[in-house]
Amino acid sequence: MKIIFRSIGVTAIVLFMTIYFFDGLFSNFSIVPANTSIESRIELLIEDGAAECEGDFSLTSKAVRVIELGETGGSLTVLDEAEFKCSSSASMYCGSGGCSVHFLLEKESMSPQVQGWEHKDGQLLLGQHGSVCGQVGTKVCYTTVTIKNGRFKFDAW
Repeated sequence: MKIIFRSIGVTAIVLFMTIYFFDGLFSNFSIVPANTSIESRIELLIEDGAAECEGDFSLTSKAVRVIELGETGGSLTVLDEAEFKCSSSASMYCGSGGCSVHFLLEKESMSPQVQGWEHKDGQLLLGQHGSVCGQVGTKVCYTTVTIKNGRFKFDAW
């Protein structure tokens, strides 16, 4: 009887950890409707980043980029926390899973943690920690996100 309860307990813990782990991986791809301007959202994100720093905070000239979306009209604004600098911590904004990158459209935004990203032909190619696709962490996985009609659309996990 003890073995059965122990087995059920271990199974429950493994199930909980699996749900918690995968929920954390995919929650960074939540798309949030926008109810404020892009400028206001960028300002708040930068203020949040500065508040985390206990030293001197700065950002490089590459931190904020605006990409014109000729094929769909409008633009995509990107705030890349890899370009945040804090004098009291070299790794304040990035870890082994990558860095938070905020992609902002007029209607919505998303802030995944990525190990790199690229915009090409109306699509975002996002490099992620290998655990997202069941690999070791050092193997980068890729997710493709298309931007259509001012919205993000996931093409692949």
